[in-house]
Amino acid sequence: MDALEDMIKRNDPDGNIIHINYNFTEFEDLLEYHSLENYIVD
Repeated sequence: MDALEDMIKRNDPDGNIIHINYNFTEFEDLLEYHSLENYIVD
């Protein structure tokens, strides 16, 4: 996934990338799709 993120950054420097690492407990609540959607929209 890091390679994909790097490719997007190279091809569209103004693109919006949200990198969520589910190994960190701070993102644990985003496993439920409604929470994830709200996080992305905000």
